[in-house]
Amino acid sequence: MVEKEPELPEQLSLFPEELKGRESPIGVRFREVATVGPAPTFTGELIPLVQAVAEFPSTTPVRVQFTDNRTVLLSVRRLEGGLILRAHRCFESAPREVVDAVIRLYLTRSPRTERRRLAHRVVVWHQSVAAPPESVGADRINPGQHHDLRATLERVNRDHFDGRLDLDITFGLRPSRRQLGHHERRAPKSLIVLNPILDHPWITAWYLDFLVFHEMLHEVVPPVPTAKRLLVHPPEFRRRERLHPDYERSQPYEEWIMGAAWKQLLVAAQREQRQRMNRIAEGTASAIPRRKSRGNRGEGAGDP
Repeated sequence: MVEKEPELPEQLSLFPEELKGRESPIGVRFREVATVGPAPTFTGELIPLVQAVAEFPSTTPVRVQFTDNRTVLLSVRRLEGGLILRAHRCFESAPREVVDAVIRLYLTRSPRTERRRLAHRVVVWHQSVAAPPESVGADRINPGQHHDLRATLERVNRDHFDGRLDLDITFGLRPSRRQLGHHERRAPKSLIVLNPILDHPWITAWYLDFLVFHEMLHEVVPPVPTAKRLLVHPPEFRRRERLHPDYERSQPYEEWIMGAAWKQLLVAAQREQRQRMNRIAEGTASAIPRRKSRGNRGEGAGDP
């Protein structure tokens, strides 16, 4: 979609949602955990992140746990008597400047502008070393009720990318007022997620084609890191986007979606979501075998 340049890159979706009241672009998530293993070591010495946490001046004990979770890369959780900082294993090799940024993001409170700078440092480093998350399964793909996203993807791929790209596409689960679509770099196939409010008869095919083109363009023109932030839409991206024949008319069309049409599109999307969940629940219930009724054995009912 055509949107304002975000101050933080899309890759921050890999971090937990922002905790209410905390001035952080990444946020903190608290959950109870039972145990924490021994502090890992690297070449006979404490891993830098573990060492930094051990040296961190805090009245509350803090421990580090490395995980293989590629959905949430960093989080803080409550532990009996203290906190646990959970980090993906890629942070075992994080240099000191990245470690310091993680500590300040999760264990201190800093001005919002400072936190954005620190988050940028963490994300740029993570992009350079970590493998992308796995492609989604077929059970998580929603091609739509009113629009055939797969057909749209194939048409745009043929017309604008010579059929070279291999991606998945789906409508998302929750409507968002912030963006109408986004691109998730995954392996082996990236994923395009469109706002579910677009799965409506009002939405025209030409606009879906343009939006899918925009998101597919992220696959061939990746973000560019700068000194202060990651440019999700670098100049080359914008240049190629403006060449699309529907670029100009997409601007007022998006304003109509996010403005005059938003309420009715939202109500329709929420109704569609409830119906879809009901269908899934009914399908699950019908797949569960029922127990035989015991009834009155004297009348021959129930188990023999």
